[in-house]
Amino acid sequence: MLAKKSELNIVSLLIFGCNFSAIPINSEIKMPIIDNIDLDIDFNILTNKSDKSRFKIILSITGNNAQVKLPGYFFSIMSEGVFKIDGIDSMKKEQIDGFLKLSALPILINHIRSYLINISSYYPYGKYVLPAVDLTDLLNSKSKLMLKKQSKK
Repeated sequence: MLAKKSELNIVSLLIFGCNFSAIPINSEIKMPIIDNIDLDIDFNILTNKSDKSRFKIILSITGNNAQVKLPGYFFSIMSEGVFKIDGIDSMKKEQIDGFLKLSALPILINHIRSYLINISSYYPYGKYVLPAVDLTDLLNSKSKLMLKKQSKK
């Protein structure tokens, strides 16, 4: 079966900030916690004023960021993806939002997942695979946060 090329094009995917460390095991916790790391995820979608078909998504994912970090891995990664949508002039806002939130954002999350698998494979507790993200919940949480910020203005 031939795959149809999407109107969404990846221009670039970058990691522009990373802090990754292994937190040693202590007397209370004998095993590192790798599979159940608490995650904090945030993203912003930026538009290009000079080229309305180009968009930039900034994504940050932080794991194990409690005040008292659990033995296992701590990481904080910032990433950016630049995307271009072909034929944007003939698209409705819902279709554009779908490309950005349902295609481009998961591409960027997977980019970070691949990076984490690679970098963690060199650390003492073995490779860490970022779990699947409930995209619906993430988008709803972001929407609520944005509405809350707008109502404060």
